[in-house]
Amino acid sequence: MCDGADIMVSIIKIDNKLRSAFHPDYLEVSDDSLAHKGHLNYKQGTVTHIKIKIKSSSFKDKTKISMHQLIYKTLAEEIKMGLHAISIEADE
Repeated sequence: MCDGADIMVSIIKIDNKLRSAFHPDYLEVSDDSLAHKGHLNYKQGTVTHIKIKIKSSSFKDKTKISMHQLIYKTLAEEIKMGLHAISIEADE
């Protein structure tokens, strides 16, 4: 079981990966796991569900689907490690 520090490290790692990949003008990454307690793939003490709000010129001329695909590709390692759901609000 992870403690609060481990959860923050995961969120910080995700935040850092997104900043490195997209150089956003705005980025907010939050852990939404607790809101899904009792749902499939919820694991107490781990980051399984996140919300991302991001604005980046890297998304210029990209469709919403393309933006989401880029974010999922960037977070592929975390998805393999148990990140189950990502809610995304993305804009250029």
